[in-house]
Amino acid sequence: MTKRQRIWLMATGWPDACAQQKWDVRDRDRRLEVCSQALGRNIASTNEIDDDNDFTLVKNRLLFLAGNLKGAAEDGSTRENKRRQKLEIIRKHSEVITALRGQRYLWAILRNRFKTTYPETLSGHELHQCLYTLARTAARLNKETSVSSEAEPVVFAGPPPVDDNEPF
Repeated sequence: MTKRQRIWLMATGWPDACAQQKWDVRDRDRRLEVCSQALGRNIASTNEIDDDNDFTLVKNRLLFLAGNLKGAAEDGSTRENKRRQKLEIIRKHSEVITALRGQRYLWAILRNRFKTTYPETLSGHELHQCLYTLARTAARLNKETSVSSEAEPVVFAGPPPVDDNEPF
């Protein structure tokens, strides 16, 4: 869990859920019980909320308990959160492609490959394919641009490269 996620959990998520449920915000055992239920496993500390998926499950449960309808709709699932993350990366790749070749070039790729110009309408598998198609296209265009000109290449979105030789 990141520092920002921890702050949200302790300063917003948990207090809001407690206020709605009329619980004592200082009740550590209840907090761990709620987090454990959301994760589907027992935890002894909120430090065991390992990754973004775990945090999303806990956050959705706390939003549900706080009376938030959006949180209630996503409670118990990370699917919508993953979809939002993919759409954000697609948006960033789209900006690179548009900057290098224009909006019509991007639309042609989307229309020819996915029969739409709106990635939001794609199913889960199609969305995944769109992400990789646009990532490869952005990388190829970026490489072509850097080879054909002295200008700085446009940086595209994606995970940072992993150096397997780094110590843990």
